[in-house]
Amino acid sequence: MSTTSSLQPAATAATSTRPDGASHDADRTARLRWVDAVRAASLLVVVLGHYLIAVVVLRDDDVTVSALLDIAPWTHPVTWAVQVMACFFAVGAVVAAPRLADDLGSSTGTVSGSTFRSVWRAHVASRARQLVVPALPLLALWVLGGPAVAGLFGADLVGVASQAALVPLWFLAVYLLVQALLPMAVRVVQRHGALRPIVLLLAAAGAVDALHLAGVPFVGWLNFPIVWMIPSTLGVAVGLGSLDTVRLWRAGAAALVVALGLVALAGYPVPVVGVTDAARSNNSPPSLLLAVHGLAYACTALSVGPRLEAWLGRTATRRRALAVAGRWSMAVYLWHMTGLVALVALAVRVDLPVIDAVLAVEPLTTTWWLVHPVQMAAALVVTLVVIALVSRPSAWLLRRSAVHALPGTTRTVVATLLASGGIADVVLHGTADGRVWGPLALVVATVLLHDVRDETRSSRRRSRT
Repeated sequence: MSTTSSLQPAATAATSTRPDGASHDADRTARLRWVDAVRAASLLVVVLGHYLIAVVVLRDDDVTVSALLDIAPWTHPVTWAVQVMACFFAVGAVVAAPRLADDLGSSTGTVSGSTFRSVWRAHVASRARQLVVPALPLLALWVLGGPAVAGLFGADLVGVASQAALVPLWFLAVYLLVQALLPMAVRVVQRHGALRPIVLLLAAAGAVDALHLAGVPFVGWLNFPIVWMIPSTLGVAVGLGSLDTVRLWRAGAAALVVALGLVALAGYPVPVVGVTDAARSNNSPPSLLLAVHGLAYACTALSVGPRLEAWLGRTATRRRALAVAGRWSMAVYLWHMTGLVALVALAVRVDLPVIDAVLAVEPLTTTWWLVHPVQMAAALVVTLVVIALVSRPSAWLLRRSAVHALPGTTRTVVATLLASGGIADVVLHGTADGRVWGPLALVVATVLLHDVRDETRSSRRRSRT
């Protein structure tokens, strides 16, 4: 395939560790600004989308919560514009693929099993720690704080609030699995290109859809890694320089046509995000339509993104804005629903005239559309306050995490599965009713990801010398 240099990463956007423990920082120090921009924009679009569809009505301490998509079906087509998570998966793979290919060595020859395991372990363990550790304060807040306020708001309401607040963690559960599959994707794309694996993944997503609709239990869950590996595989191909802009545009256009056909001819529902009580969902579990839609969106982002590189770095103001967005976007994503819940809780218990008036407006009226941005802005402000309060313990956890050696392959496999499963349990059930499986699984996974024993042995050796 022909290549276009603008699509090849000139540098990576994160530090990685070689199997021998050496850092890539000496090799690559610059960041790809367009990758940072796409990542931050993807997360912030999701945040604003969640705030937009949240319909909270407060009258005389009686809270009613619904979703805009449920009460206004005409908004369903808008979800095609705001379902942007495929872009995040794609650009993450753009950055990781060159590092993994470099560590794995020859692109055509056979990689030894020990080399592959070493590269896989270093990549997956480091990524898992970067993803799981920042989420621990959020989980701790709801596990410990939820029961503490149950007397004020009622156990049932706190349970629903915890589930709503922890829903953003779904992304981490899936991203962990995708990162575990990424080294294999690099080898497949090196040997066979991108078309074959992407077509096979789309076929697998369609087969899972058919089985799920036929009533086969639990099979729909398989589409979580399958569907989100499609934009990741596309990102691998771009990161390795095996796709040019023309091919990306063609693939994106074809995917969009197929997506429209699935809605018009195959009976797939229009919204590509979750809709309560829908007879059929594209989101939970992911469907073939979501896969094709994500492929179209990722092709567009990977085509347009590199063209923004020079523009993003042209002025100091743009560089600072991008740096701020990159620094805060993941934290805002993790905590934004907790911020909204905290805002509503404050409105219930404290006299907040403006917010009380906003929350009392009849949904979908002209007045509601005019004042809804006030609620969104207030929720964002509360979110930033909460992040500021937890920033020190979060930073301390990350520093403590960084000093420990990476675990072995077996521990990494077990920790990744436990972390993904634990997060899934928390997302589905929240922290109500004394559920301990999800939080316990995450704690065990965190312990397994930090080889404390190895660090202790190193400390003892240093003390003897």
